[in-house]
Amino acid sequence: MRLESFPRALLFLIFCVWTTGAATAFTISLSGSGNALLSAAEGYSAKAQLGGEAAVDVLIPATAWLGLGVSAGWLGAMPSDMNGGFGYRAYSGGFLGFVAEASAPIATWKNVGTLRGGGRLGGLANVAVYPNAGLAFFFPSLALDGFLRFTPAALPFLDIGVTLPLRVYFRRDFQFSGSAGLGMSIAVSTGRTP
Repeated sequence: MRLESFPRALLFLIFCVWTTGAATAFTISLSGSGNALLSAAEGYSAKAQLGGEAAVDVLIPATAWLGLGVSAGWLGAMPSDMNGGFGYRAYSGGFLGFVAEASAPIATWKNVGTLRGGGRLGGLANVAVYPNAGLAFFFPSLALDGFLRFTPAALPFLDIGVTLPLRVYFRRDFQFSGSAGLGMSIAVSTGRTP
């Protein structure tokens, strides 16, 4: 296999780790959110569904403000209402993807901690199943999250945050499908100095 055949994104990630010494510093985060989904199939009106997701992320710092990594987790949605004589089914499944995260300090209080704000952009591959039909389906999605995180001064390796996750689902069976929600996260970082 020739080097030219590797995706450029993978080569960029390897370059970042190699040149920054980031292999000794990484962040593992756990997050969960509740979402409201809005979907519309062709010829039918849009309907809302309640859902959620939980994820585990591993990020390697490329710079002091940018982290690159992978995200894996679970997602699901409850069925919509049956108004109008139709409804959208419940589904659940998993996802795996690449994410980039940027953040900057908003405020720092000595002996208290630091408040950071930022955002994440990611591309996810989702596989879900309709529970009663046993039908599995694949769809890609775009993830865009805004967040606020607090790092206590006494625990500089720990972040506790609030997230605003936005998702756009590229499903062949819908003209449009997306979600917005509210979530929480907790992250542990290695190689961070106080």
